[in-house]
Amino acid sequence: MTSRKVLIKDILSILLMIIGIVLLIVGWFFFDNIDIDQGGVLAITGCFSLLIGIATITYKYKLRFNSEVERLSEPK
Repeated sequence: MTSRKVLIKDILSILLMIIGIVLLIVGWFFFDNIDIDQGGVLAITGCFSLLIGIATITYKYKLRFNSEVERLSEPK
């Protein structure tokens, strides 16, 4: 059950990063061609979404790696 929850959280983090990339691209297009203010807001929102997704996955895998290292370094 816990592995299913972890998988769902990882998938949600990846979706958050994909949404961030899409917002960044759409924002850049709006910034260049249509409306500077609206495009800038979309691009900044996309950057934050992308950064949050990357930070979430990095933090989770760092915790998993550290716990695995601790488990392997315990004397038996």
